[in-house]
Amino acid sequence: MASNRAPLNDLELLRLLEAYPDKENSHTASTGLKRHLWYLSEDLVGLGFLDDRIPKDTKLKMVQRLQSPATKKGPKRLDPKNFNPQQPIELFVTLRTKEVFFRAILPESESPTFLKKDPGIGSMTKIGSHRKRG
Repeated sequence: MASNRAPLNDLELLRLLEAYPDKENSHTASTGLKRHLWYLSEDLVGLGFLDDRIPKDTKLKMVQRLQSPATKKGPKRLDPKNFNPQQPIELFVTLRTKEVFFRAILPESESPTFLKKDPGIGSMTKIGSHRKRG
């Protein structure tokens, strides 16, 4: 599944663009990419729970942030003018992440019990595998 890697990919690409030596091209590219920050929104950043590249300690911080208040509007994407790519990925997680993400990937009868397990054991990659593809 490639979408589970999208939040971290977007964040890392923006960090690389910010550090790129040619500032004119860096600004042009990052401005364009900042118009497409859907995967870092409160709604979709939860895909990061399924990304095996995100370290265990970061996933634990993400779980803790699931209790953080959601934004009032619940943007579909982040505001590019106020976006800071140096923020750690867990700061994008809120209560809305839990509500939206888990409603979308888990059957109604199943609760997100995997959040109570050690995120380093790889069990998160099995979440959502019950869904039909296609």
